[in-house]
Amino acid sequence: MYADLAALRAALEATGVDCSVWTQDDLFSGALESGWCEASSWGLATYASRSDLAALLELDGESSEPQSFLAGDTWSVTRGYEDPAALDEVRPALGGIVYHPGDVFPD
Repeated sequence: MYADLAALRAALEATGVDCSVWTQDDLFSGALESGWCEASSWGLATYASRSDLAALLELDGESSEPQSFLAGDTWSVTRGYEDPAALDEVRPALGGIVYHPGDVFPD
């Protein structure tokens, strides 16, 4: 659905999320690209495959501070553990499914 991280970021900004201060750090495990909207604490990532995204979701569920994600086939956004309800607010515009810690990403 999103060709790259820039397209995902643009779609998130179109929902009203402040992404004026952007840091691309590529630190999400298994991601092709990832970064943060600093002012609003949103994390975004794109993946080469669904299995790469599923691996991140599984790894996150085992962490000491698991997060919820809004995820499509090869992309994800998160608001961390600070405000998982915010994912439901942007889901109508971005698409995807909200995954909470312990949820299994479908094949």
